[in-house]
Amino acid sequence: MTTTTKPDTASLTNGATVGHDLDADRESLATALWTSFESEPIEDGMEHPAETIIADAYRSEDRRHVLDWLKSLSTDASQPSFAASVLRCMGRIGDLGTAQWRVAVLRESLAIDNVEIRDAAVQAAELWADVEVVDVLRSHSEPEPWIRQYILDVADDLTSCYMYLVRNIILASRYSFNSHLLYIL
Repeated sequence: MTTTTKPDTASLTNGATVGHDLDADRESLATALWTSFESEPIEDGMEHPAETIIADAYRSEDRRHVLDWLKSLSTDASQPSFAASVLRCMGRIGDLGTAQWRVAVLRESLAIDNVEIRDAAVQAAELWADVEVVDVLRSHSEPEPWIRQYILDVADDLTSCYMYLVRNIILASRYSFNSHLLYIL
């Protein structure tokens, strides 16, 4: 992945002020991500340094701000390759934010008029595997046929996996209950 310019992070302040310099922290995060994308491509099945950068930032004391910054970076239509790269790496971190936050990121990303960002958003949704994203995926009106099909496939997979999991939990609880009855008898 090659970006031609470093992303502008001025829009990421969110009006936050606390005891330390959030602007410097935000700038540092954006720069670290940009540098990692410039130095190494994102490949399927291979861990990328940006994943560690995102995870470490998320575990910091500025977690709430980090989530705001990541959402802003991943939905920045002025830097589509950078935004898509951030989304792809965010998707690889399963416990990033809450399901509600991930739904908001997906919804905003799918609304952007850029194929690369929308594709990365669906990839992230697929990796997050949140059943909560299914309604967002199904309600999205995608103009690009191949992404539209990808969205339908992901929504179907997430629904099928969720139903399979629920079925197995129910069966396991029945088995456990019946085993306890047999033990008691």
